[in-house]
Amino acid sequence: MEVVRATKKGYRNFNLTVKLTRAEEKIFKKNKYELRVIDTEERRKLNDEKAEEIIHIISYYFGYNAEEIRIRSRHRDYVTARMFVANYLKKLTELSLDQIGSAIGRDHSLVIHTLKRYNNHIIYQDIKKHDFNIRKLLKEFKII
Repeated sequence: MEVVRATKKGYRNFNLTVKLTRAEEKIFKKNKYELRVIDTEERRKLNDEKAEEIIHIISYYFGYNAEEIRIRSRHRDYVTARMFVANYLKKLTELSLDQIGSAIGRDHSLVIHTLKRYNNHIIYQDIKKHDFNIRKLLKEFKII
């Protein structure tokens, strides 16, 4: 599937993963968006850059650097931070579970387990509070 990159000066860029109709293309061009098809390599590079930004922002939120998120510790604070990183990497990038695992220093099976844990624990107040604050940070840095 082709991915179209829509850019407009002074606005956030975004990728469209659907085939645009001519009418939709006209609307984008009328609103002064530049449309161009991006190849797989460029798409992979954009995902990797976005993943690093997400890791840095979430590790900053929890008071760590990005390397501390990747260490093999099972300390609760590190595990919580990794849980949020895995969740947002899954939501906001096109990375596979294996790629997400390597980004946080784990394998894909632990990423699956982490995502299940996140979905089961989102009902708790402290997780909701962290989720709200992380979303706010990601919006400030224009990741979302």
